[in-house]
Amino acid sequence: MLVAQTQGSTTTRSTQDLVAPLSQILQLTQGTQRTDYVYGRKRLLALDGTAQTWYGSDALGSVRQTLDATGTVRTAFHYDPWGTPPSFGFTGELQDDE
Repeated sequence: MLVAQTQGSTTTRSTQDLVAPLSQILQLTQGTQRTDYVYGRKRLLALDGTAQTWYGSDALGSVRQTLDATGTVRTAFHYDPWGTPPSFGFTGELQDDE
């Protein structure tokens, strides 16, 4: 399923896999930037051109850190009881800034 959202002059399009037990984002396109997502039992990594971003998640599937291809931590996330908005965050779901 393809979903689109426009904010200002930027349109974000997401391709979702609705066959998975919970819908999964397979691809995001923001303007001309495209990111593909790779899954195993959960979301493993994002491919943006040749750049790789790996996801480190907790038992709920909430993203706690992102890592580069060498395993170096890029970002770490901490959540309040309502979750906070990294792209994929609380319980592994896509976060909407609005």
